[in-house]
Amino acid sequence: MSEFTFERGAERGLLRVGVPAACRYFEGHFADEPMLPAVAHFALADDVLGSGALDEPLHVAGVSSFRLRAAVRPGATLELRCARIGDSERVRWRVRSAARSVAEGVLIAAAGARRGKPPEPSSASNAAPLHAYLPQGGPALFIGELLEGDAEDARAQAAVSSASAFVRARDGARWFPSYLVVELGAQAAAAAEARQRRALEGPSDAAPRAGYLVRASDVRYDEPELPADAPLVAHAVLSAAAPPLRTWETRLELDGRIVASARVSTFAR
Repeated sequence: MSEFTFERGAERGLLRVGVPAACRYFEGHFADEPMLPAVAHFALADDVLGSGALDEPLHVAGVSSFRLRAAVRPGATLELRCARIGDSERVRWRVRSAARSVAEGVLIAAAGARRGKPPEPSSASNAAPLHAYLPQGGPALFIGELLEGDAEDARAQAAVSSASAFVRARDGARWFPSYLVVELGAQAAAAAEARQRRALEGPSDAAPRAGYLVRASDVRYDEPELPADAPLVAHAVLSAAAPPLRTWETRLELDGRIVASARVSTFAR
């Protein structure tokens, strides 16, 4: 079941989307300033494409480019337009609210239902979440222990909890979409930055500083979904910096193999 409400427009690929205040994607993102996570725009795209908005059921199989221009707050109403680019697998995606651009990008769409490989037997991650370093909480916090590295090259233990709004039950297992590599990589990068900042500045009782994912590109994966609760490793390597904007090459590892990768840009407030 979708977390959003839809009303089709008069033309193909045009929809009005309601974002209820009770939408579960807001849980833990952020406690004092709720906003829709950037990666939830891909979940919205999955819902829209899966509904047959472009004549056949599709799902997000990758992201060529994405840019978030404005935050979406609880109760927002969005105007969404999507259209194929020629006869290709690419879909142009635009979201507006109150005549203001919210997000835009080019997605890769594939036909049929989203299906991942059966999960390998493994124990769930039990790393303590990094509450001291990240503003996310509850099911929106995916990162546990920082394994190694520094603020420019970080690896972190991670897991997507079954309680996450991104998780769906199917075939006796629970799954999350592989495009979450975007958020997992961004959280690993933010945690490493925060740890280094605390090391330089000393302990602080201040709340963790919020950061925002503002761009994503080259989001790639062979398996469209991955098992929830499985122990993962999120890896983020800094590739460009013009503070407060930073760009990272990120990847997600499961059972020692790379299962997803992306380039993401974050804005640290």
